[in-house]
Amino acid sequence: MGTKLYGDTGVALRELIQNSIDACLLRKALEDKWVNDYKPFIELKYYQDNNEPILEVNDNGIGMDQYIIDTYYSTVGSSFYKSSDFYSLRSETGADFVPISRFGIGLLSCFMIADTILVDTRKVYGPHKSSNPISLIIEGQDSIFWVKDGVREIPGTQTKLILRKKENPWQDLSDDNFIKLVEEAVPNPPFSIQIKTLSQTRKRDEHSFKELIASSLKDYSWNKHENLKEIEILFDDISEGYKHDLCLMPLYFLIYANSCVRFFILWH
Repeated sequence: MGTKLYGDTGVALRELIQNSIDACLLRKALEDKWVNDYKPFIELKYYQDNNEPILEVNDNGIGMDQYIIDTYYSTVGSSFYKSSDFYSLRSETGADFVPISRFGIGLLSCFMIADTILVDTRKVYGPHKSSNPISLIIEGQDSIFWVKDGVREIPGTQTKLILRKKENPWQDLSDDNFIKLVEEAVPNPPFSIQIKTLSQTRKRDEHSFKELIASSLKDYSWNKHENLKEIEILFDDISEGYKHDLCLMPLYFLIYANSCVRFFILWH
């Protein structure tokens, strides 16, 4: 069912990260109102465990309790961030927060690449107060949920995808190329995201976007063709009025024979 909705297996990676970013940003908005010190953090790991490929995302965000799991997380198409529960929470706390993810649909996308999902979570309730930890095992695209008491000590959520060996979209990638995929999925994160593979550890944060160059965003899936042209235009002449922090870095137009133009802009 996930493939029917998405088509692109890379969506699962992006959805997991976006869900964690939202969870952390919401908790930060709440902790700021409670005048508590809080530093958001996400760790993404890609590794082997007992010869099984694992994709793991761990965050210290707001987390989930049984009500959130029953009402939103386990219900396809039901978004917490579009619910009266969310708007009531934002109104009561005065939290300034706008979500980016599709809570619930993102879980469905995971079944494009995995048959089993393991979740450990614990929800923030208030200043220094949280729910009891919960552990979930989600089996198959029919989404059979096994719920039991968890052991997580701090609020947040850890999600493990046991990837299908025959349908693991990253099985032929080097560790370096996998990290690049993650970096492309979140080119400008609002806080630190740590990426770990068997051989490398890399951090991406709110300053990483300044290191991007436009050529790194090009889509190399297009084959060379006589009707496919690439034009590079550089906007980097200060004498013409372009300042470094307000300039268009290399701008690429891909022009087709039918006059369709595809382009992207990297803006600093």
